[in-house]
Amino acid sequence: MWRDTFADANEEPEAATGCYPPDDPQHMLISAYTRLFLLPVRLDGLRHTTVASFGAYEVRLADVPTPKATPKVPPIWLELYDRSADRSVDSAGCWDLDEAEKALKALNTEALCRNGIAPSDSAWR
Repeated sequence: MWRDTFADANEEPEAATGCYPPDDPQHMLISAYTRLFLLPVRLDGLRHTTVASFGAYEVRLADVPTPKATPKVPPIWLELYDRSADRSVDSAGCWDLDEAEKALKALNTEALCRNGIAPSDSAWR
């Protein structure tokens, strides 16, 4: 595993190199969140970007416009989108990145299952 390649086993690899594995959920979310604000706003006032893609399924991060973000509407939204059916099949509203990380793992696992891949066969379990 990639963690075994570091000389000091007590030091986290992120601290040692400044790098994260490509499928680290928190890194994926931060990258997507950064990309989101570089995108133009669509005609409906929304923006979204792909966080992960599994076959016909994408896990997307959506921007909730400030007027719609209220104490009852979480500011971070993730959705599982089926490109072949052109529709959202699941979503999760999150109040912070910790919640979003859990939701990302769950939606990635669901996307894998919908593609016939058992969660135990992947790192997303």
